[in-house]
Amino acid sequence: MAEGGRAVRVEHDGGVCSIVLCRAEAYNTITPALRSQLAAAIDHADADPETRVVLLRAEGPAFCAGYGLDWATAAQAEVDGSGNEDGERARVWDSAADLRMISRFADAFMKLWYCSKPVLAAVQGWCIAGGTDLVLCADLIVAGEGASFGYPPARVWG
Repeated sequence: MAEGGRAVRVEHDGGVCSIVLCRAEAYNTITPALRSQLAAAIDHADADPETRVVLLRAEGPAFCAGYGLDWATAAQAEVDGSGNEDGERARVWDSAADLRMISRFADAFMKLWYCSKPVLAAVQGWCIAGGTDLVLCADLIVAGEGASFGYPPARVWG
């Protein structure tokens, strides 16, 4: 991760405010920290009178390989205390909690959509699942020659 545990870095060059995903070692997967830092960076760029355009980009070989499922599965791994026939404890899935969690991510991404400045997303390498959720909120996506987009959840939906 970037210095100081930052998942997102903000750079200014003239009228361009670059918001850089900087979790290259984890393929810039989306975590609650990245979400919060991204939302704050977008708010900063939107409010900055010197910013004329927002550039969303990423460090490393992938733009974003989706959600970091390690934290998500840990958060939902609570047990209900009862056991099945093998004595294993069952996981509890709380659909309302899941909706709240998803909504927090969607609200952060939609800040790009509602930004008063033009937002460009520069994509290199993989842009998968949650990464596509993110870039589809930009006004324009510029894809590098080796960019690859995918949305695995679509396979589940048919």
